[in-house]
Amino acid sequence: MTQYTLLPGRGLTLAAALAVASLPVVAQDREAGGVVVEPGTVEHFGRTYDVEFGSFRVPMNRRDPDNQQTLQLRFVRYKSISTDPGHPAVYLAGGPGGSGISSMNFGRARVFLALLDERDFIAFDQRGVGQSEPGRLQVDAGPSLSLDKPTDLDEYCRLAQDVARRTLAMLKERGIDPAALTKP
Repeated sequence: MTQYTLLPGRGLTLAAALAVASLPVVAQDREAGGVVVEPGTVEHFGRTYDVEFGSFRVPMNRRDPDNQQTLQLRFVRYKSISTDPGHPAVYLAGGPGGSGISSMNFGRARVFLALLDERDFIAFDQRGVGQSEPGRLQVDAGPSLSLDKPTDLDEYCRLAQDVARRTLAMLKERGIDPAALTKP
């Protein structure tokens, strides 16, 4: 049985993270749930890394077996430089709204890249974020609360409800079931 090292983060289920490293690779079958992988390279901090750009499709709404809509999840697998690599490490980006792939563009990437001495590293974009499709499923928050005075609870609730209403409207406009983006 394959084992995985999970790095700290929030917002992604263990089952989804394990799927990234364990689904069979399928060259062209994007509807069947197989992993599609394309080799490539990326540059971080002046160094080039061999990677695999990958994706796989999952049901849009895991609770509705009759719903045939799917969405595409994406990941980047950084290859270890070890001749005998250990089990892959999977980064579960924080959130909601955190992108594992985009995290590789910031300082913490140095820690992740250091893992390549011993193992592969997988940066994963969960439902509704980053390069996964549909991605960026949030609306601009609009006016923010004043930082120079105490927050009024009624004002905060009004602003939060406005953002929630606009987010639901955006999801419906894009044909996305909000129930598909919650816990299974």
